[in-house]
Amino acid sequence: MPADCQEVGYGSTGPKYNDSTYTVTQKDMKNDKWLPKSSGMVEIASDSGEGIINIKPNNSAESLQFKILAFDSSYYTVDYNCVNINSNYRREILYARSRYRSYTEKEAKLIDEVLKENGLADIKRTYAIQEVIPCSL
Repeated sequence: MPADCQEVGYGSTGPKYNDSTYTVTQKDMKNDKWLPKSSGMVEIASDSGEGIINIKPNNSAESLQFKILAFDSSYYTVDYNCVNINSNYRREILYARSRYRSYTEKEAKLIDEVLKENGLADIKRTYAIQEVIPCSL
């Protein structure tokens, strides 16, 4: 069931930023019910500085690998995952996330340019509204 509200939190597991934990909390606003939390590990998957991370949910044997297409620790990140399902289909996940409720016009232009440079400008986008009050009705 898709959630109407989602909160994601990250925490460091040590003095280095190579590994961290995440927790996702979701709420079905229509039924005013919290869904089960999910959590897992995020780790740097490349020592070459290429910008690849693995995200492994605790309830999964496998992790998802994302390539970081753009990153500004103060403002935004653009992360991409693509898996070939078979010779005709693939699954793509693209996250363009801000540390703030919305992008500035400058950031939006930079992100659009990153998507164009990576051949992703035509991907259908879903825009999330970031609430000031966490998951309230």
